Amino acid sequence: SNSNILNICHNNSYKISDIIKISTNLLHKKNLSIKNKNKNYSNSRNPSNRKAKNKLRWKPKFTLGEGMKDIYEKIYKN
Repeated sequence: SNSNILNICHNNSYKISDIIKISTNLLHKKNLSIKNKNKNYSNSRNPSNRKAKNKLRWKPKFTLGEGMKDIYEKIYKN
């Protein structure tokens, strides 16, 4: 049963191109891209975090960009 599955995610949906754009800025690269030959591939995900908000009284504290920057700094700056 899926009743115990909770999505911990942001309120907004993001495309892979959004993640590439943020990564490009963080890594100071000019031409990051993903080449995918699968024509059935969806380039966006939009899970619902409503159940986590209700059951855990949880809410996201960071934007995607803030979270990626935090992870990048913890890995590469320390």
